[in-house]
Amino acid sequence: MLKRVSSVYLTHPLGVADQPDFLNLVARFEARLMPAELLQVALRAEDRLGRVRGVRWGPRTVDVDILLIDALRIAEPDLIVPHPRMRERQFVLTPLAEIALELELPGGGLVRELAERDSAAVRRLGRLAELVRRELAAGEVVR
Repeated sequence: MLKRVSSVYLTHPLGVADQPDFLNLVARFEARLMPAELLQVALRAEDRLGRVRGVRWGPRTVDVDILLIDALRIAEPDLIVPHPRMRERQFVLTPLAEIALELELPGGGLVRELAERDSAAVRRLGRLAELVRRELAAGEVVR
């Protein structure tokens, strides 16, 4: 069940710089799934949304990452939780702080404090519902 969704944020790409900017958001779900089942749900969602795996850190339609699962620590070949680079990525920290301001990340540090380090690296565009309404009103949505 979807519990919270952050605003959408525009960020410059990491890794392969010669590509369009990314749209990022963070969502909190409550699910009664085992971690491997949750990963399969995320991968199916990517497939349904047209994800094609190409160049690592290159352009993509969608990328669903599992950041945290309660206090679990998982180190499997296809699933590492907490996400190993979450603390270094402003495009994760800023939207995460919006929905979980007082969350203490594994390894230490409050999300809000970590998110304040480089807040200029991301630009808030607004809530997803607002953006969709705006696009529909402008008649620019492609079907």
